[in-house]
Amino acid sequence: MLFKDIPGLEETKAQLIKAVKNNHIAHAQLFLSKNGGANLPLALAYANYVNCEQPLENDACGSCVHAQKMKRSSTLTCILCIL
Repeated sequence: MLFKDIPGLEETKAQLIKAVKNNHIAHAQLFLSKNGGANLPLALAYANYVNCEQPLENDACGSCVHAQKMKRSSTLTCILCIL
C-alpha cells in the first residue's frame, strides 16, 4: 500500500511523511477511524514508507525488497491490532 493509493487525508499523510523526514518516528502509532475508514490502508502505507530502502519525496518507492514483502504480506515489520 502506498500513500498515493489512499484518496484524501492529505494533511495526515503530510504529517506522517514529515515525521519520517525529521527522524521523529514514535515507537508506536495508533490509527483510528470508523469501520470502513482509511486507518488500515494508512497504517500499511506508513509502515511501507518508514521501512522503504529508497523512499521518494512523498511516498515509498514500491520496488525495494521491503515493498515487495509488504505487497505479499510476508513481513513481520508491521504488527496490527484490529479491535
